[in-house]
Amino acid sequence: MKGPSHPGSPPPVGLSKTVNSVRHAWLLNEPLETPLRRQGAVQPPGSDNPVRSTTVEDESVSWRLIGPVSELSKKQCRLIYSSDGRDADVCLFYVSGEFLAMDARCAHSGGPLCDGDIEEADGVLQVFCPWHDYDFNLKTGKSSTGLQQQVYEVKLEDGNVYVKHTSELSLQPFGQVKEH
Repeated sequence: MKGPSHPGSPPPVGLSKTVNSVRHAWLLNEPLETPLRRQGAVQPPGSDNPVRSTTVEDESVSWRLIGPVSELSKKQCRLIYSSDGRDADVCLFYVSGEFLAMDARCAHSGGPLCDGDIEEADGVLQVFCPWHDYDFNLKTGKSSTGLQQQVYEVKLEDGNVYVKHTSELSLQPFGQVKEH
């Protein structure tokens, strides 16, 4: 396991798995006392609580057009800006001929994962946060540290890349005019 700190890196803010879960519970408008329920979630055996067929997430998550495969496949990682702000930005990775997406800010201290090293070990693609070297599986978002990054579904359709997300997404920061 890689070490949690590099000289000169920002001090840890202490974003924990719990804080990350609280943020996601708030985004999903769900009470904190219950486990987060995602579309298609399976309840544990013996559970009396059925999975809700419609949640806030179900209603607000949409496929967001990012751009053409031909352009997006030229870089290993791109920062995709969210209309909800910096904390909802997404990293779009293109590795081994596959597009993958996850939250752009590290669950540990908010480091920029798009600036991290991408490595494959034992068939597992991982990104390492440039601030404290925390590792995250690009497909599952899981880290050997116990932290979890939110991952997003990606689809290719008619030569374009789409990411399933709650907010509008763009290759350009929102509020900035693209110069021609």
